[in-house]
Amino acid sequence: MELPLTRVCLVIGRFHPLTLRCEALLKAKREAGYDVKVCIIGANAPRSHRYPFSAEEQIAMIKAAGFEAIAIDEVLGRQARHAQFVSIAPEADILLFDHAYGRFLQEDWSGGSVEAVAAPNLSEMEMAKNRLLELGTVEYVSEAVGQICDQSLSTEMRTPLWEEQSYISEYRKSWEAAPYPPVLVPADILIQCVDKVLLIQRGGMPGKGLWALPGGFLDADETLFEAAFRELREETGLDLSYEVAKASLVRNRVFDDPSRSSRGRTVTHAFYFDLTEQTINELLAGDDAAALKWVSTEEALTMRSQMFEDHFLMLEYLLTDGEKRAID
Repeated sequence: MELPLTRVCLVIGRFHPLTLRCEALLKAKREAGYDVKVCIIGANAPRSHRYPFSAEEQIAMIKAAGFEAIAIDEVLGRQARHAQFVSIAPEADILLFDHAYGRFLQEDWSGGSVEAVAAPNLSEMEMAKNRLLELGTVEYVSEAVGQICDQSLSTEMRTPLWEEQSYISEYRKSWEAAPYPPVLVPADILIQCVDKVLLIQRGGMPGKGLWALPGGFLDADETLFEAAFRELREETGLDLSYEVAKASLVRNRVFDDPSRSSRGRTVTHAFYFDLTEQTINELLAGDDAAALKWVSTEEALTMRSQMFEDHFLMLEYLLTDGEKRAID
């Protein structure tokens, strides 16, 4: 007699940390007869107040709970994300811990059902993370996961992450009186010269110390290109005329994932300038930057673990003309 095939449950999310309630959901799927496969979103991502644990540390938490896990790269667009999960388990029921992915999986996934984890489970995870960052106390997790948390985040590591969390909380409070949630509009800039690109090291929060594309928020009296041109000069000290900047523009692209920034809904317009034919003056980091440097394009495409939020994905998309990371 041929035995029935075991159904796969594809678990998708980020676990900062893996709480007991979330662990119980995984065990319930296994008890229901599923082969549980866990995908950690954000391989090679830097630590941040939102995501303080590395992918490797999250995998260790999952293993401590008795499950296997893999880490997957963050990618741009629903088609690229869909392709990731199809390559892992084309026929599977999905248990989703990241609601940002639910917007498209609920509509696009044909390999099985899609179940989004209830908000209280995610809220407990957020509380556990915040108490760990603020107080150094590990709560709502198993003893084994608690040991991983203690080993992963020293006081020296936790302190700047909690400062960043507090900064974001105050930043968001400043908009509470607005009649509608704000949509923030920055202009970011990729500057290439021969085989190098220019990166800045962020001098302030969020993302202090991480590398990023130069850029800043749109002023009320300027166009997006004018904002990009202003930031290009202010953040790098490049002595470039408006006409030369216009002639050097290769392409521009909107990056508008609703969850791309912890500051709130942030829709950035990225401008790619190739200054290979221009004479480059000595550069000087602006007030918002701690440092700047020219990096080979080859090296830049290996810097995911050092770059702020989705700036690596923007850089990769612009440098490869979207070949590796589709947007739809």
